[in-house]
Amino acid sequence: MNKKSGFQNIAAFCLSAIPWLAFLGAITQNTADPDLFGYLAFGRLFFESHGFPYEDVFSYYPVKSPWVYHEWLTGVFFYKLYTGLGAWAIQSLKYALALGFLGLAWKTARLSKADGKAVAAAAMTGVWVLAQGWSPVRAQAFTYFFFALTLYALERARLHGAVKMLWAAPVLFLFWCNLHGGFPAGLGVLAIYACWFWAGGIKREAAACTAALAGSVLATLANPYGVDYWAYLAKSLFMDRPFIVEWWPLPKTLVHGFYLPASVFTLILFLCAAVMLPKMFKDRNPGAVLLPVLAGLAFLHHRHGIFFVLGFIALAPGYLSIRKPKKIWGWAAAALAAFCLAGNMLLAGYQSLYLFSGSPLALNAPSYEQAPANAPYYPSGAADYLLACGMQGNVLTDFHWGEYLIWRLHPNFRVGVDGRYETVFPEGIVNEHFLCFENPRVRAKDFFAYLEKYPTDTIITTAQSAAHILLAQNKGWRLMYQDPGSALFVRDK
Repeated sequence: MNKKSGFQNIAAFCLSAIPWLAFLGAITQNTADPDLFGYLAFGRLFFESHGFPYEDVFSYYPVKSPWVYHEWLTGVFFYKLYTGLGAWAIQSLKYALALGFLGLAWKTARLSKADGKAVAAAAMTGVWVLAQGWSPVRAQAFTYFFFALTLYALERARLHGAVKMLWAAPVLFLFWCNLHGGFPAGLGVLAIYACWFWAGGIKREAAACTAALAGSVLATLANPYGVDYWAYLAKSLFMDRPFIVEWWPLPKTLVHGFYLPASVFTLILFLCAAVMLPKMFKDRNPGAVLLPVLAGLAFLHHRHGIFFVLGFIALAPGYLSIRKPKKIWGWAAAALAAFCLAGNMLLAGYQSLYLFSGSPLALNAPSYEQAPANAPYYPSGAADYLLACGMQGNVLTDFHWGEYLIWRLHPNFRVGVDGRYETVFPEGIVNEHFLCFENPRVRAKDFFAYLEKYPTDTIITTAQSAAHILLAQNKGWRLMYQDPGSALFVRDK
């Protein structure tokens, strides 16, 4: 091996390693996501119940019956991991799924003989978007991994005629539908490829894909709720969630400055994909249909940007080329690409410092004092106070704290509205909560009328919020505990 080729191999390896390190560094948060406490609470309830828990026992608000908790198996699995091995096991699972997710996207791109440098560039440009979905630890981690696995199997069938993996699709969807309700994304990509194969006269792959799709749909009926699960999905998939930022459309997140780096890079990849679509159609690549569909989903809901970026990394690098531009617009495009790549590397590199300086396998629920500036925190002091006093009742709290209090305070307390959202609460109940309790401009009349509507006797709210100020001014409520981040009020009887 001559020196030049050896240097080129080392350079190629380093370039390929950059997105992996950046991605790993960007997902090393150890502040537990609120949903994790909901999973753990369900898992505990599952093992303490004499039968499957079809009815909600955590809230004193009006709830749906049956309670279709599409993440039920995640709750059971995580609870056993947490109580049997500890928080590190859940975090380790997250990293395994995340690296497997990126690895499958990379391997899918290489199936079409895409240049490794092009795959690395695509992955590096999208890494900030990909990192958004790996807050520790949410059930959609399974959906992202299974979606990547499904796309890999379909590309193997398309490029190499290898259809054996497709026969395992029903087994995959059997687990997927019970771990997380995002499995329709997988059914959708199966349907797109099946239609593409039939339209192109590729009968063997088309038949295998259609059979896999039919078997997978039937497999999703093997869940504790039966057809009620699909009835729930029919409503929830098209439900508007105006108070949840990750469900906002891309223009709205940009206008309000939320998820700004991820939103900007998503738009850049939109433009790149649009340039490649004519060539994809010419090559009869199903990515010509799949990428616009995924882009549409990412445009409508910020959280779906991960699917689009995965599709871009898996399908687009074969159409990327690094060559000397011959025209001035080519130089401009190359300069823009270099700027985007460098910017994303700096952002992810800054985040990756935590990989070496923090505790990436820990799972914390920090109080206000323990959390970094402007980072999420939990009312641990208020929860500790209630437990120490041996109190019982109904506690109303902020939406993002509800599942934490379910985990900490059940069965002594029932909680008002919490992050389980449409799985347990009618849509109007959640919207009413945001408008009358967490609205910074709520009128006192509407606020206290809301408190009288349901049998609330305890409130934990964010310090210095509108709710805190109104309660402090009302003689019917007594401040029992306060720290810099939260305040605990009890109805004065």
